[in-house]
Amino acid sequence: MKIAIRCVCGHSERVLRDELWLTPAADRDGTGILRSAGLTDRLNGPFASFIGLPLHGGLPWHLSTHQGRKTFARFIGRRDRTGLDALAAHLGHVTRAMTDVGYVGTDHNLTDLIDAEATRDTRAALEDLLTSVPGMPAASPGQRQPAM
Repeated sequence: MKIAIRCVCGHSERVLRDELWLTPAADRDGTGILRSAGLTDRLNGPFASFIGLPLHGGLPWHLSTHQGRKTFARFIGRRDRTGLDALAAHLGHVTRAMTDVGYVGTDHNLTDLIDAEATRDTRAALEDLLTSVPGMPAASPGQRQPAM
């Protein structure tokens, strides 16, 4: 953000406006707020050349403002999940779930660990069920049935 502010601060001071994304335009004062389409043109033109954006499948990768929005959300959300409510408000989402699921994503490692634990518990319960002796009390979850 500091870099963005440094890039536009001189222009903002000259035209006496405090919006962050200003661009020369056919406005009353010769300045306008940079809109999504204009920003996309700049991302795929000068910026893509500047960063040396690689080809994808032999074609230039098309950058969009939405990719930047999602990247920002993912970066913030994965660094500190306690800020998801503030992030949701910043993005204008009605619910935190929209931000968490649609933008930040899930913790696939945690999901895998939970699935593995559930699989182990299910397997143990099925083994107990299949090896139980009629008339004997069932073993508690995770505990083996005593051999007869």
